Amino acid sequence: MDLKGLFVDSSPERVVQRAQRLALKGRADQAIAVIEEAIKRLGESADLRIEQATQLLTLGKVRPAADALRSLMKSNAGATDRVVEFIGWARTRGGDIDPLHEVLAEGFIAELAAGYGRAPLTIAASAMEAMVEYPWPGNVRELRNTIERLVIMARDDRIARAALPPEIRGDSGGRTVPNDPDYRAFLEIAGSGTLREAREGFERLLIARRLAECGQNVSRAAEALGVERSNLHRKLKAYGLVPDRGDPEA
Repeated sequence: MDLKGLFVDSSPERVVQRAQRLALKGRADQAIAVIEEAIKRLGESADLRIEQATQLLTLGKVRPAADALRSLMKSNAGATDRVVEFIGWARTRGGDIDPLHEVLAEGFIAELAAGYGRAPLTIAASAMEAMVEYPWPGNVRELRNTIERLVIMARDDRIARAALPPEIRGDSGGRTVPNDPDYRAFLEIAGSGTLREAREGFERLLIARRLAECGQNVSRAAEALGVERSNLHRKLKAYGLVPDRGDPEA
């Protein structure tokens, strides 16, 4: 296919329209080629990556579609909503879309780690497998809430399978765990080991939540928690919770 001149005065929107016309004619492979060339020439674009993933998925290429979404989320921190919308559409098509859920989980981990001032976190393959296999009755919101607690409670730079709630690990012993974020957080912390570890877990969780509620403003968070600002700074350092440096009072 001759792409010469195709991208003169082109915009991502025009390229997407061109790709969609090709796809309607049963030429999805050519549509993908057009999009890939456009990304090389025009740069990263949410519209182009979503259309690329769409055409790849129509051809049954789930992993390459997931890679397209992964590239999008790495280049555009605000693309989560687009990815969530895309996965919702993909789910209606049926079939195995686990690789797409992996991308969403990775995106939430990166987004929330940055939001809480954490260093980049990775997730163990066994933990990711358990999260992808879990049915998530609360859908995307429950997934995000669970990952938020995992990010807050992570003691190092890797989320292990053991850190997951028991019902997600698959060893809840038949118990029904209420779909309530605070109750789930309580169970996770209560099962952390010693009294000291549980106490520190609750304190870390509470501080992280208050800091987020106060827009990363340490002075306001300290007031909400009823502690001195200097004391809160010491605890933030001890727990590895670094507020956004854009906050003038951080």
